[in-house]
Amino acid sequence: AQLEKQGILQNSIVYISSDHGEGFGEHGHYGHTRFLYEEHTKIPLFIYDPLNNQYLNTTYATHIDIAPTILESLGIETTAEMKGLSLLKPAPQNRITRHQSTITDGWKLNLIKRGDKIYKHMWEGPTYAERKEELLFETSSDPQEQENLIETEQGKVIVKLSTQEL
Repeated sequence: AQLEKQGILQNSIVYISSDHGEGFGEHGHYGHTRFLYEEHTKIPLFIYDPLNNQYLNTTYATHIDIAPTILESLGIETTAEMKGLSLLKPAPQNRITRHQSTITDGWKLNLIKRGDKIYKHMWEGPTYAERKEELLFETSSDPQEQENLIETEQGKVIVKLSTQEL
């Protein structure tokens, strides 16, 4: 409302997001904890865009994708150091992004996109080699993250992909 009142809303693209989610008892956790389940990592991303740009990559969007999207919408090239991908481009078929809680030896997360499926490979510990616990979920068919695939044949293939660069 303030941007509209000042007469600049029609020339503005506005992004509204959050830094983390919140647990309300899912998986037995409350608040923003050291875990990286969907309730802690899936956050809103609202985009007001009077130019009606087509955002093609929002299902798998992460925070690192916001800056490249803003730059592309302004016609500015991104640098090689930017790890994110513009949401104005189609989603890649294969992609891995890495995330972690703020606790050094806490939970780490690799999001693995393979075609239409998104896998969450999580482990707790300072490094993968020193992991205490390990979980793998396919969130498209299991959004509540109830079926740990870590010991399945499919899980072993995904974990190998997930840990190639660790």
